[in-house]
Amino acid sequence: MTIQLLVFLPLVAAIIAGFGNRMIGNFAAKFVTTGALFVSFALSWPIFLGFIDGSQTALVQTKPTARPPAAEYSTPATDLSPCGLVIETHQAVPLV
Repeated sequence: MTIQLLVFLPLVAAIIAGFGNRMIGNFAAKFVTTGALFVSFALSWPIFLGFIDGSQTALVQTKPTARPPAAEYSTPATDLSPCGLVIETHQAVPLV
């Protein structure tokens, strides 16, 4: 439950502030979003410290467990070439 709050509380606060800004006012919208970030920050510390001292572990999956049939990969390369260019340009931006 803590991890769900950690992730979704700032999102819910942003939705409330974004759609209800005119009804609740600018100060209340800032207070709601900043308060949600502080609560999320406070909830994240026990999880972070658990990873530091080794009492919690994370499961990292290194390879997929199931692969779809090879027939789904039979798209011609000419159809995928524009997508490949877009993906390569987006991947090059963080490397620069």
